[in-house]
Parts: sequence; C-alpha cells; structure tokens
Amino acid sequence: MSIFKSSPTKENVGFDIILGQDSNLNGDIESKGSVRIDGHLSGNINASGAVIIGEDATVKGDITADQIDIWGKVDGYMNASGQIKLYHSSILKGDITANSFYVDEGAVFEGLCKIANIEKNSSKVNATTTTSK
Repeated sequence: MSIFKSSPTKENVGFDIILGQDSNLNGDIESKGSVRIDGHLSGNINASGAVIIGEDATVKGDITADQIDIWGKVDGYMNASGQIKLYHSSILKGDITANSFYVDEGAVFEGLCKIANIEKNSSKVNATTTTSK
C-alpha cells in the first residue's frame, strides 16, 4: 500500500521526516533529507531533499528544498534549487523561485514566479524570467 493518494514522482522517495495527517506542529523543520507533510504545519521547512505537501495538508510558512511537490494548501514563499510542482488539488499563496515550475490544471497559484537557472550549491543565477498571475 502506498502512502501517496497519487504518486507525486516516478521515483520512490524515502522520507526522513513525516508529519502525519492527524498531527499539528508549530515550529520549523530542518532536514538533510526529504520531508512529507500530511498534517498541519505552522513554520518553515528547510530540506536538502524533496518536500511533499499531501492533499489534506496545510502549511503556513516558507519552504526551501531541492524539489517541492504540493498537493495541499501552502501559504508562504517557496524556493527550490530544482522543480516546484503544483498538482490539481493544490492551493499556493506566495511567491516562488525555482529552476522549473509545473502546474496541473485545477491548481491555484497566487503570487510571483521567478524561474532561474540556479547552480546547486551556488548563489549564481544565470538567467531570470519573472511572471505573475
């Protein structure tokens, strides 16, 4: 049995931190690995791996990670050295910066989008494009 309602990535992602569906957390999360949120978080996430926000999850805070997949509701700034994906059930209120941005039909995005060719482990930005909705 999968822990995903729908598979967010083709790869199996091992999570170092999982916040369960019936859990509430007020505070920041830092991880050198991947994080999955299925409950309610009021705080920031800083992860070296992927961050997945489940369909029933809510997050009020900023997220910094390699990849961010959102199925639930997020209110905050998103910064990914890789890709940010918004799936059909997602609601994101906040600005994003990423190498690439994917949005499913039905997803809600309210904020500014900055797509930048960011070298990992570097603060150099090679090109930028800014769009807004």
